[in-house]
Amino acid sequence: MVDGVESVFHFSVECGAIQPHTTQTIIVQFAPSHPINYYRRVTCVVQNQEPLFVDLIGTLHTELHKPAVLQPKHLNQYRTNMARGFSVFPPEVSNTVLVLNHLYTYSPF
Repeated sequence: MVDGVESVFHFSVECGAIQPHTTQTIIVQFAPSHPINYYRRVTCVVQNQEPLFVDLIGTLHTELHKPAVLQPKHLNQYRTNMARGFSVFPPEVSNTVLVLNHLYTYSPF
């Protein structure tokens, strides 16, 4: 399970073994309950290999609520901001810290 039974992402297969030179189809079902963006990074562990990461992104729209669509570029910006320390402060404090030059601001992107 990704986050237990309350997760919006459900997998048809959650664990098991895949024989060499074979394939396994895994169906991911997205079942949200609120009109917001959803994101989860899932790790797939393969014996004697580096872990594989799958980013799951979903957005629920209703007649009344239409959140902006979450895209991979937004996740990259989020990770960059996390590395810089932006996630620690609310926006108004981040601006002050940035002006005082107390925040790492280099971006390789």
